[in-house]
Amino acid sequence: MTKTKGYDYIIVGAGIAGMSAAETIASQPGRPTILLINNEPRLPYKRTKINKNIEKGFTTNEFALKNQDWFAENNIDLLQHHSTGLNTKEKTIHAGDQSFTYHKLLLATGSRPRSIGCDAWDNMVLNVRTASQVEAILQTMQEAHHYFIIGGGAEGIETAEQLVKAGKQVTLVDRNKYLMHNFLPIDMGERVKNTLSKNGILVINPTEIKAIRGGQSLCIDLSDETITADVIISCIGHTPNIELAQNASIKTNRGIIVDQWLQTSAPDVFAAGDAAEHPEGKVTGLWHAAEYQGKIAALNMMGQSTICERRPYRFKTEIFGDFYFAGGIIESGKEIIEQTNNANIKRYIARTNNQITGIASCNETRYAQLFQQALMERWTLEELESAIKKLECE
Repeated sequence: MTKTKGYDYIIVGAGIAGMSAAETIASQPGRPTILLINNEPRLPYKRTKINKNIEKGFTTNEFALKNQDWFAENNIDLLQHHSTGLNTKEKTIHAGDQSFTYHKLLLATGSRPRSIGCDAWDNMVLNVRTASQVEAILQTMQEAHHYFIIGGGAEGIETAEQLVKAGKQVTLVDRNKYLMHNFLPIDMGERVKNTLSKNGILVINPTEIKAIRGGQSLCIDLSDETITADVIISCIGHTPNIELAQNASIKTNRGIIVDQWLQTSAPDVFAAGDAAEHPEGKVTGLWHAAEYQGKIAALNMMGQSTICERRPYRFKTEIFGDFYFAGGIIESGKEIIEQTNNANIKRYIARTNNQITGIASCNETRYAQLFQQALMERWTLEELESAIKKLECE
């Protein structure tokens, strides 16, 4: 092993949580030394772009969050390697044949695609979590015709849209009663299904995967039928990467357990983003939540005590021209108001104690920023309506 090098701050993981932390630390005076460990063979990139660009493809660093010069200018060493071990007593982390010591450490190790049932099935499916995984799908495009997608959330639906636009036959299955059930009310979920069907995608739900069989073609046994396809893509969610923390005896459950300051059970070790499990047992799994947590973790690592608030983060996507915005609407104990209802525009508002705590909207792109602000600042319904009228007069 090569000689150990020391850093003020080491960040494991170069997704948005890790990048947000690095940028926050680098913005402080004194030029602290930072090591950012990135286990992908490219610059850190905007992960949410990759499955939305299957039709046209993309170059290696097309969606890079920062260029190479930015890291050098901000005293950040970017190491493209997998972290293989952590010793919290010696404050040392290993990556390949190298070892590094830290003053403060952030575990922003992210997540990986969830297993669909067993290793044999997992080995027969592709995923869209990383750029390399999407590149593997692109390599099948010349010969494969029928793509079978498991999962009716945003990731699966966006992937299905891209494949149809690329001229492929697509079947999408989901186990739930309606699509995008984690974000949208049932009638909006049904609208999504109708839109997919009108654009040539066969949607089967609710159904279960009973078996996947290999051979010249792949056979997928569902609850009531069998489908044959050339390629299977799984989009059923993600599992936090907690192994590095587990092996270092840091407390974990579903994710790496943190307190309200994003501190783990190990001194001077913090966690943020998709890998972190918060005091209420929640793992967030959304881009803007990870970005916020990276910043808060960095502030606490620098001694600026800052509580990580539970904030109502929004989700948005566009599906065959329909724009959807949602945040906090699918939670119990809220008063739901249907504000608009016509052929092309829908809006639901959820209130708790007269404050807006959830919004779901279809085809109101112009108001997306207002909706986000209303959620973050807990506006009243009257305040939102006033802001919309003001925007319409501009």
